[in-house]
Amino acid sequence: MRPMLAAAALGALTLLTACATAPSGPATGGWSYGYDASAGLATATLREPSGQVTTTFTCRPPSGDLVITDRTLRGGSATIQIGAFSTRADARGGSPLTLAFPQSPPLLAAARGGEEMSITAGGGTHRLAPGAAQKLREVADACWPQGS
Repeated sequence: MRPMLAAAALGALTLLTACATAPSGPATGGWSYGYDASAGLATATLREPSGQVTTTFTCRPPSGDLVITDRTLRGGSATIQIGAFSTRADARGGSPLTLAFPQSPPLLAAARGGEEMSITAGGGTHRLAPGAAQKLREVADACWPQGS
């Protein structure tokens, strides 16, 4: 009986050690989503495999602007493309590219899930990782629960 208990304890210790040293985020990069109740902020974040944050979608409920920040682009205006829908927006500042949309912007009608999303500004285009439109919708839904 003691050898079985010792083997079980060793297995549990090995498992706990592996969990304690596992990376906290996806090793291949990608989207994450979170809502910080104390700050009242919904955030979707796109990280590269290196861990570098390239794009964020944020909104502060109940009536805040939906803000898209892209750290790969610069420019005074941008075109956001979701599937076949595109819209132009003026940026706040120059770098990183920061775009603000008032409650329920038309681009949310295109953000239904599997559509590809890209941002073009300053002569460059950033094609966002799959799931971008869905994350944009999640942030908007958390910000404006009455429907967006």
